[in-house]
Amino acid sequence: QRQSEIYGDNLEWFSLDVAELDDAILASQYENDPSLTKFKSFIDELRRQKPHNLSKDVERALTVRSPYVGNMPLVSFFD
Repeated sequence: QRQSEIYGDNLEWFSLDVAELDDAILASQYENDPSLTKFKSFIDELRRQKPHNLSKDVERALTVRSPYVGNMPLVSFFD
């Protein structure tokens, strides 16, 4: 639960921003720093999912809310 909150608060922006990178900027970064190529499959996957991304606010709300889906009481969501 806590890890999901941390991800929602601090890390969700990263995947959304990487998905939004312009192709020319990304190609330039690969040229300037060849060590980035080891993350290419991860970056490509983030960019492939771009059409399915929601706004940052909605993604954050869903990420923070996700541990409360299921049989946990809704009251704890508002605590």
